[in-house]
Amino acid sequence: MAGLALLCLKNSNKYPREEVVYMKKAIRSIKDKILTSQGTDGQLGNIYSTPLAVQFLLALGGQSGKEPCSKAIRALLEAVVQGKFSNPMMMSQLLPVLHQKTYLNLANIKCDTVANKPLSIPTTFPDLHEVAIAEKPIHVRLVVEDHNFEEVIEVPSQSSLLDVLNTAQANSHFSFETKSSLYGPYLTAVNNVVGHWQLLKDSDISLLEGHC
Repeated sequence: MAGLALLCLKNSNKYPREEVVYMKKAIRSIKDKILTSQGTDGQLGNIYSTPLAVQFLLALGGQSGKEPCSKAIRALLEAVVQGKFSNPMMMSQLLPVLHQKTYLNLANIKCDTVANKPLSIPTTFPDLHEVAIAEKPIHVRLVVEDHNFEEVIEVPSQSSLLDVLNTAQANSHFSFETKSSLYGPYLTAVNNVVGHWQLLKDSDISLLEGHC
């Protein structure tokens, strides 16, 4: 996102040459970090940082970013098929990429033209929770380090982390609190202890999204 912002400022032609030089240097640094973050699976960082990274490379243009973009877009398409993009904020970052666009293209949109075009919005959506309940249950080991809590929780397949926490709270000596955000709920307290919590799916592997 910082890279897109810098490109927007640089392209505006409203800043002195000295400041533009610093912008270009920062943009090159961001580009290098993004390109070196690409794994063998095509992701730039992880699957949820990839859409914005691809937007930056698309906005930057040039030949050096074409192949990384192609690999990253293939990874994103696979992730879409697997249902990994269900959060509205994440989808808003992904949709421009699927149309080979970036947030910077908004500067060239004629609002009066767009406003006259009717929008086709679906009125019904599948009940994902009911689908999950219909599937075979799985067992998830929930551990709170340094708080002497460990329990195996039975939940439907494809349950979210929030589903696991709610089940644990209903059936054991466990409590938690969350705070709403555009990216979904944030975990703010566990067993009445307020703080920042690191969510892991294994001893040294971070949980990218709240799905088991």
